[in-house]
Amino acid sequence: MTDPHISGKYSELMATAAFIADGRQVALPYGNQKDWDLLVQETGREWLRVQVKTAALISQGGAAVVNMHRTYSVDDVDLLVAVYPPTGTMWKIPIGEPVVAACTA
Repeated sequence: MTDPHISGKYSELMATAAFIADGRQVALPYGNQKDWDLLVQETGREWLRVQVKTAALISQGGAAVVNMHRTYSVDDVDLLVAVYPPTGTMWKIPIGEPVVAACTA
């Protein structure tokens, strides 16, 4: 996909499907006025603000990279999710924490 808007929406759909498959509730904002793309309900009643980004490989078998045109803080989002659409791989990156965990769902 070459259109960044379309590939971004595709990544959002993949992340939404993965969260739903994991048994979580997902809410979507109306319009593009928010810093986050999804609200995902964690255990209990807490909702996380999730920003989804599309990842690309920088070399065959190498690292994935996410191009971001802005920075996000704990005031904006709770979780950054990078999605690599060809494989469905997702990386969940908590905002404000240096730990990066790879996952497939």
